[in-house]
Amino acid sequence: MRRFLSVSLLLLCSLWVPAWAQERQVTGKVTSAEDGIVIPGVSVVLKGSSRGASTDANGNYSINVPATGGTLVVSFVGTTTQEIAVGNRSVIDVKLVTDSRQLTEVVVTGVGVATDKRKLGISVESVLAKNLPQTPTASIDQALVGKIAGAQITSTNGTPGAPVNIVLRGINTINRGTAPIILIDGVQVDATTYDPNGNTNPLAILNSIDLNTIERVEVVQGAAAATLYGAQGANGVIQLFSKKGQAGKLNINFSSGITQSTFLNNGGVHKADLHGFNTDGSNNVIGSNGKPIVFDPETSTYDQNLLWLSTDPATQTNKPYNANLKYYDHYAYFFKPAMTYNNSLSLSGGRDKFDFSITASNNQQTSNIINNGGYNRSNLSLNLGVELARGLTLRSSTQLVYTNNTIKSGDRNIIYRLNNARPFADFSATQPDGTPGIYYGDAIGVNHLNPSFYQYYTNVKDNKVDVIQNFNLNYKVNRFLDLDAKYGVNFARQEIITAYGNQSANRNVQETETFLSNYATDDKGEIANVSQNTTYQNLIASAFINTDFQNDFKINLPIKTSTQISFDYRNRLFRRYTTYGLGLPDYTPYTAAQTGTQRINEDYSEPFITYGYLVNQRIDFGDVAGVSGGFRTDYSSAFGQASKPFTFPRGDGYFRLSALKFYESSALATFLPELKFRAAY
Repeated sequence: MRRFLSVSLLLLCSLWVPAWAQERQVTGKVTSAEDGIVIPGVSVVLKGSSRGASTDANGNYSINVPATGGTLVVSFVGTTTQEIAVGNRSVIDVKLVTDSRQLTEVVVTGVGVATDKRKLGISVESVLAKNLPQTPTASIDQALVGKIAGAQITSTNGTPGAPVNIVLRGINTINRGTAPIILIDGVQVDATTYDPNGNTNPLAILNSIDLNTIERVEVVQGAAAATLYGAQGANGVIQLFSKKGQAGKLNINFSSGITQSTFLNNGGVHKADLHGFNTDGSNNVIGSNGKPIVFDPETSTYDQNLLWLSTDPATQTNKPYNANLKYYDHYAYFFKPAMTYNNSLSLSGGRDKFDFSITASNNQQTSNIINNGGYNRSNLSLNLGVELARGLTLRSSTQLVYTNNTIKSGDRNIIYRLNNARPFADFSATQPDGTPGIYYGDAIGVNHLNPSFYQYYTNVKDNKVDVIQNFNLNYKVNRFLDLDAKYGVNFARQEIITAYGNQSANRNVQETETFLSNYATDDKGEIANVSQNTTYQNLIASAFINTDFQNDFKINLPIKTSTQISFDYRNRLFRRYTTYGLGLPDYTPYTAAQTGTQRINEDYSEPFITYGYLVNQRIDFGDVAGVSGGFRTDYSSAFGQASKPFTFPRGDGYFRLSALKFYESSALATFLPELKFRAAY
């Protein structure tokens, strides 16, 4: 009996040996081919089976493969998928190469986590920094013009530092504008600024950030943005992603550029150089008293108004300005070439668990209008990333911006004044004391004003400081759970001092009783000081739960799920304090202390707090189809006390016909490589 049992055990062991020998373990590390940084979350699957694994926080993986043969399929979002024959190897390290075609398809904005754009049921546009034009302004808003399909992004005028008008969805509200919200690395920034004329610019931060520090820009145009970002996202979302350092050698990049820009005048656009006014036999233009109209250089005024030859619409304007009135090309006189100077120095690098990127830059622009001031912006940005422990990373991004703007008048204001002036006005003329006139009389046009007068008597100092500080703490608990916390604070301080000098000694002002002022009721001049501060804080705490039916549950279904649970808190405090003084001395320099009357015009404070809860669920079936749904519940101080929260539900789905085998091999795929049907609510 014992002999039988021994033989049986020996036979059983002999059967086990080949069974154990049929499988073996393969391990390895996955890194980036470009910089050698380890890549966590990479999918490693045994081809033709449901067996798979994912790399951990250090890029390591382990998978059981057959004793002989077998192929590993290694894939990660934004990289080229690799198929590697195992052979007899037990250690296989993989270097993934960035797929430039797919990289543009990976987006975060509107979905919360990095997702292939082809697997979305909503509209998200992404523009890489290399595809953004290196515009002379070196600002994000100008670079986005013409880059986002379906978006209305237009430059309002050519004034240095002037904002760009951005409409992503159209008008959603009758009193809050159409501006989208701005995010930097997942955190909202909000620092509305004002120009000297009191016009608001909710997108000022786009004009302040240095284009050299941005890696890519993502834009959500649809209503789906409101689900992730609340009611403030109803007008769409623009998110900026700042550049990060990479492991390896220290990279030093210095760039300097000088650009000259002019107003285009294709076709020789100018005012009419022929007229139809009443004239005498010598072609002198005669006025209302029947005598030639005369310009008085002592007061910069014309002695009378002029008359048209006839009120008949058929009257021809075919007389040259060759007698008592001369023709002046106002556009040629006021518009000049403007210079832009850009200088930037950046350093970046890192090691396995640390990376950094620091950039210092300066942008200077002169106005295209003579004697109209200029724009100067200095930027300092710092992006640091460090792995504190296994799976625990901390990233800090800092943006410091100082802007000095001395532009006295926007280009559109100049053009308006010129277009309301008849072409025989000599706006370069001065009175005996060397001062220009402001109003030459009704003969020039009742709505005209001399831009030279405005620039002579106006002094503007607009100084602004922006501080943007973001922190991101991420903990990859395991392959199922990611915890993420983002906190950012945006502080902006702006001070605008606008002074109109004493104009009482100007002969033209005395003659026409026309002068510059904002608060003053006389021509003695004034100084106005607008000081405003904005502090904006944003905290987003999230948990992401991810599952893969093939790798996690050994179910032969290509289903992946992602669950997001987030808390979003925002706090905005805006303060504005405006004072002015009236009556300046008739000499320079002068200060507000020398004004005869001082007043407080405005002492305003506006707090705003909102917080909400967000739940999102995604289910993807391979690369073919997927659905997503969720809701957001917001509490807001704007709703009033004891008000109920507002809830935003959403849902979307997609079906990629181009991901099916029959489509990939069809003739249609050659000229229509991507075909997707999507719907969203």
